[in-house]
Amino acid sequence: MLPVFFLLHFTFQALPVQDPSHQPNGDDRDHRFLVLGDSHMMGEYGLHLMEELSRFGQVLSIAVGGAGSRDFSRGRLWDVCCGYDIRKKGRFDPAVRKVELGRRRFQIAYSRYNGSLTAVVYDYRPTAIVLHLGNNQSDEHQALLDELRRTSGAPVFWIGVIQCDGSRSVNRRIQAVVARNPNVFYVPNDDLSYLRIQRKCDYHFGGELARRWAMENATRILGALRLGLAP
Repeated sequence: MLPVFFLLHFTFQALPVQDPSHQPNGDDRDHRFLVLGDSHMMGEYGLHLMEELSRFGQVLSIAVGGAGSRDFSRGRLWDVCCGYDIRKKGRFDPAVRKVELGRRRFQIAYSRYNGSLTAVVYDYRPTAIVLHLGNNQSDEHQALLDELRRTSGAPVFWIGVIQCDGSRSVNRRIQAVVARNPNVFYVPNDDLSYLRIQRKCDYHFGGELARRWAMENATRILGALRLGLAP
């Protein structure tokens, strides 16, 4: 049997890019997506990904600039270095709504929950969790998955890094932890030729590239849910 990340890699490559005018049909669940990410989720790409996922339910995004899985698994969410954005988008909301923004280093994030990710997950009850972490190589991947599993049995989709300097080792670390954990799925991004760069992986895309990148990842995640690869 192929390792789960290779199996999903081939499955995702076969999925068509979703048309932005597509509307959910009667077979689509009303999902509650929880997205945990770094500064990519704070920018245009993050807004577009929330828009795409919200076609199929509610989205809560917690984005911390400069963060990695280590920073999400330490018991408290906080401003690592470069601010944080917490935003929501409902299925029928006209726009993404700002919940809390922080721009002070070491500030506790998500004051309503005193920075507790466990409390957020317990209260929000996600049906799918999306991780966009790895670029900053502040890694404790297994610790983060263990923390999420304490309060949620939702499938986890870990988005890989685009092809850039150092991306192979970053993606190998993500793939290794995905292979060890049930109900965790790797979403490849290093096959997206229009995003390949000869520079550090922290480069931020805007405009049409950001929109296209977000649409591709949303399509792959939603495709896996529809095909029953994840419950």
